[in-house]
Amino acid sequence: MTAMSRTPCDTIQRLTAAGPAAIGVVRMCGPGVGAFLAHHAVPRSPTEWAAGQVRRVTLRDADGSPLDDALVSVHAITPNWDIRVHLHGGIGLVSRWFELAAAAGFQTRDTPPQLWPVATPIEREACELLPRFTTDAGVAWLRRQAHDLPLELARLLKLDDLPAVRAAAGQIAARLPIAAWFQRPIRIALVGPPNAGKSTLMNALSDREVSLVSERPGTTRDWIEARGELTGFPVVWIDTAGLRSTDDDLESAGISATRRVIAGADLVVGVVGLAEADIAPAIAFRRRFSDISMVLMLLNKSDLARDTVTNPLEAEGIFGLNVSAISGDGIAPLRAALLDGLGLETSQLSMVSCFTDRQRDALLSAHRATDLEACRGAIGTCIGDEL
Repeated sequence: MTAMSRTPCDTIQRLTAAGPAAIGVVRMCGPGVGAFLAHHAVPRSPTEWAAGQVRRVTLRDADGSPLDDALVSVHAITPNWDIRVHLHGGIGLVSRWFELAAAAGFQTRDTPPQLWPVATPIEREACELLPRFTTDAGVAWLRRQAHDLPLELARLLKLDDLPAVRAAAGQIAARLPIAAWFQRPIRIALVGPPNAGKSTLMNALSDREVSLVSERPGTTRDWIEARGELTGFPVVWIDTAGLRSTDDDLESAGISATRRVIAGADLVVGVVGLAEADIAPAIAFRRRFSDISMVLMLLNKSDLARDTVTNPLEAEGIFGLNVSAISGDGIAPLRAALLDGLGLETSQLSMVSCFTDRQRDALLSAHRATDLEACRGAIGTCIGDEL
């Protein structure tokens, strides 16, 4: 890049949290922004830059090669520019843009990411957490808590009943794990003997074709993962190699990998066939792998059974849901059973909850307070001084 005028007034700042994301928003301010754009941003239209514009541009690296297809929103132009660059949110891409800015004399502002103006610490914490919530249900829950939590805490500040305030603060603090339900995908592994329909079930649960389906036993030699949702909670569905005795080295390696997947899963679903020809292998499978602590046994292929009401495995002490991955029968009850198996108390989703460690610690201080003044002080700390 050719020499450019440098000034300490030129700054660059992240407005979205660091880490991989769909979009990374960067703010650039100062008199040098115009010259920087001339070197590194090629607009799709030849019009002059003006405040209020949102322009699509091709970002260029130092050697002129294309770097990204991005949007630039212009808030102010010369003499003191103020723009937002909306890049694709890869870590390397955003880091490279900062390197180019540093080479042009821009100073990095290390203030916390703040894409939207916020009035309170609770609102700021919600904005910082937002990129980690990957489902619509999770985002809705977080936004609701950001609104309801300050109101509930303000209500508690008006009460003179110390035991009641302490109890309420403790209950809100105890609901912090709910936030994790929406941030870390739940890993659910489908295991069972070959040809039990695990791959077909995997496709049905993830709502797309992710696993190869074949009548030939042992088709799946390694585990396959697919991200999805379980009634609004992020999930990783895992299709595994069929568990059986085999002399095939490749299939044996897949079975060994399945054992490792089971150890790292949050929930293991045993899948066996319900068709008459599958009953004996299903019983043998369950006995052979009795050391696997399966939370849920699933009887697949109910569309092939002569009698889908009677469970032929109950006599062997094996109970499970009747499901047809092909027709979709039983999928809805299966999803409900999975939630039960995971122990997610969905009734708590409508209750006011904290969603950060800072909030929980302040509320626990209120819960442990021995007088009303100390209790109110801890609740005030949770709300934040800005109020």
